[in-house]
Amino acid sequence: MQFTPKTEQELIEENLFPAGVYPFEVVKAEDKQSKSGNDMIVLNLRVFYGERTSFINDYLLEAFGFKLRHAAVQMGLEDQYETGAINAEDFLGKTGYAKVGIRKDKLKKGEPDRELYPDQNTILDYVDAPKAGGPSVPKGADPADGDDDIPFAANVL
Repeated sequence: MQFTPKTEQELIEENLFPAGVYPFEVVKAEDKQSKSGNDMIVLNLRVFYGERTSFINDYLLEAFGFKLRHAAVQMGLEDQYETGAINAEDFLGKTGYAKVGIRKDKLKKGEPDRELYPDQNTILDYVDAPKAGGPSVPKGADPADGDDDIPFAANVL
């Protein structure tokens, strides 16, 4: 077998999406409690990047109010948000666009040795659809690329 050897970091990076704005679909949503005992909604998003998809978990809590509000508004749940009560099932099947970043795991000074987790994609915010070809749209994630088979295209606000 012939192959190109890769470092551990190269293998991690090839599975990450570059930071940017991507279309998504909520495939799972659960009402849970955080470690601190606060109500939260855990979303599992299928994020689309050209022909690739990735699943990213996100956590909506009152403590991160901007993200909770933006998620509700971007997914057409502003009325529920305004009542002050929203459930995980309200998000199920919703689509939109999310600002995706990369969380790097680094040890802090004085922190005891522990196993490092690989870098991973994370949801930073929920945003309006990017303008076609705009700077925040990574190549392959541009909604104007003509991919009419994307399942969420008709449901995006």
